[in-house]
Amino acid sequence: DLELDVIQLQAADFNSDGDVAGIDFSLWQRGFGLTSGATRIDGDADGNGAVNALDLAQWKMQYGTTPATPVAAAIPEPQGVVILAAAIVASWAQRQRLR
Repeated sequence: DLELDVIQLQAADFNSDGDVAGIDFSLWQRGFGLTSGATRIDGDADGNGAVNALDLAQWKMQYGTTPATPVAAAIPEPQGVVILAAAIVASWAQRQRLR
């Protein structure tokens, strides 16, 4: 099975390390005052290209939090189905020979 982990990053997790902490505030401070072209690593929480008080407010709301546990989804691979079918047929054939 192929397993996918889906992690939703928080807007104020500026360094994308999975939590909103002091380092994220430091990134916001460095970027504060940028009026265009800013990205998350610059401290832009709302994605508008500027680093301002709105981004700080987002950081304050999320400070000390971590996102929910990743959701794991098992997706069967196509080869797995073929292998399972072959094993069932082989097992059935073995039983027929033993009769």
